Amino acid sequence: MLAQEIKNVVGDQVSLVDPGIATAQKVAVYLKQHDQFTDQTSNIDNEFYTTGDQKKFAIIADHLLGKKVTADHLDI
Repeated sequence: MLAQEIKNVVGDQVSLVDPGIATAQKVAVYLKQHDQFTDQTSNIDNEFYTTGDQKKFAIIADHLLGKKVTADHLDI
């Protein structure tokens, strides 16, 4: 939504890069290069970490992933 508004203002001369997508792509490449990437979708143990509020993270993650999620807090 915001990206479209920015494009309307600046036109096609500027390329917008979504940092979330760019980061996910870099991580996928790294995992593939280190033989750690899988497309398996079952029997996977996920670990989640957050620097923010664990309860808020869990509420959002539960909703997005459709399953109960817990996260460990990281102090950075």
